[in-house]
Amino acid sequence: MRICTQQSSVTLKMSPRAPLVVLILATVAIASTQAALTTSDVLKSNARYFVINDRTGTFWQAFRYCNSLGLQLASVNSANDNKALTAAIAAAPPRKTKGAWWIAGTDLGKEGDFVWVTTQSRLGYRTGYTNWAAGEPNNEFGNEHCVEVYSYGEWNDKNCDVPRNYICEKPW
Repeated sequence: MRICTQQSSVTLKMSPRAPLVVLILATVAIASTQAALTTSDVLKSNARYFVINDRTGTFWQAFRYCNSLGLQLASVNSANDNKALTAAIAAAPPRKTKGAWWIAGTDLGKEGDFVWVTTQSRLGYRTGYTNWAAGEPNNEFGNEHCVEVYSYGEWNDKNCDVPRNYICEKPW
């Protein structure tokens, strides 16, 4: 197993009422898909994101696989998170320049009310940040209830049963 890491600094405002700014060192790790990722690999790593390019699955298969490693499907709460996520996608072997990966968003509970399934928080909760592609979410054919992220960082709602690669993260 080969783990690549990328370090980046992220500045977040914690609250619009309090001008507190916190510097967070975000570590992005990209799990190589040349060998299966194990719980031991995850525990040894100080990484946040693990891009799974060696297998595909439905949204719920991705959810279960991440959980089996002590991880969760990735959530995105800021532009900096989204930037780190797309950097992880770009660096993850085998390199994929196109495609879509499952992340933790879904509106299966209530149409149009997207939440991060890992935290039950609404997409954009507290920060207001979302990164939907133009015209999305659109629930095309009445059957798009899970969120995928494209390699360039925009989001789309997609049928949860379509196989996709996916991105796991360490729980906060």
